[in-house]
Amino acid sequence: MSKKIAKRRLIAVGGWAMGAWILSSGAGMAHASRRPALGLAPVQAAAAGPVTLPVTFTQGKAAVASFQFSLALPTGWKIVSALAGPASSAANKSVSFNAANGTVIVFGLGQNPIASGVVATVTVQPPAGISAGSYPVTVNKEVYSDPKGATIKGAKLTTGTVKIT
Repeated sequence: MSKKIAKRRLIAVGGWAMGAWILSSGAGMAHASRRPALGLAPVQAAAAGPVTLPVTFTQGKAAVASFQFSLALPTGWKIVSALAGPASSAANKSVSFNAANGTVIVFGLGQNPIASGVVATVTVQPPAGISAGSYPVTVNKEVYSDPKGATIKGAKLTTGTVKIT
């Protein structure tokens, strides 16, 4: 028999607040302990041009209103642009980047939480004369904040792969 967990929740009805006990199984609690995470899907690109990297965000238990991260790129690669993805735009967020250190920031003046989805499209330029092969790109130094500005701990680092043909 599974262990049952009782939780008290405050429910607002017609302007009145009342307490309610909610009984749930332990299995349903696993979702509540998740941490936010960023990811990179594998990308394939030609050697001669820039590479577009869609950065995806997966919500955790706590709402995230802004965050920053760095991209650890292979030697000689450079960030040339970073644009807001659909999930950032839907939350009225902007995206900025620092090409010198690989930092990308997703931010906004409002406290709207960011939903799961593509939050940024980062374009990087491999060095001229790059050989065909697979190159790792790592999302690291992630810092998440909630709508009140408090720090939220994120999930483990993520490495994606760019395959140059």
